[in-house]
Amino acid sequence: MVTTKSKLIQSVDVDDINKALGIDPTSKHRSHLIKWAFLLVIMVVITGLTLLWFGSSNSQTIQYKTDDVERGDLIVTVSATGTLEPVNQVDVGSEISGTVKFVAVDFNDRVKEGQVLTNSILNNCRR
Repeated sequence: MVTTKSKLIQSVDVDDINKALGIDPTSKHRSHLIKWAFLLVIMVVITGLTLLWFGSSNSQTIQYKTDDVERGDLIVTVSATGTLEPVNQVDVGSEISGTVKFVAVDFNDRVKEGQVLTNSILNNCRR
């Protein structure tokens, strides 16, 4: 209670002031506490449901198949599509005319010096 200047300030009761102003500090504190408790309960429930959902599913673990090491041949199969091109292409021509009977080589065949490449029937050309 506050008195005139000449008297000292006597002890003030905080509860009396809060009642006079219409303030109830315990209700504000209680409402904050209830709000945080409610949020905590919701977070615990969400965490529990998440663990239950993802944790209990029989997740497939990776299985590795192993075997003993053996020596052997390595077989590699290559499959491709597209157009084949020769490594080196040489145009062969002659200065004689005639009909070709057969061709003994194909693209990318390895040839040796002196190997017969074609057989031709020559027209009446003689040198």
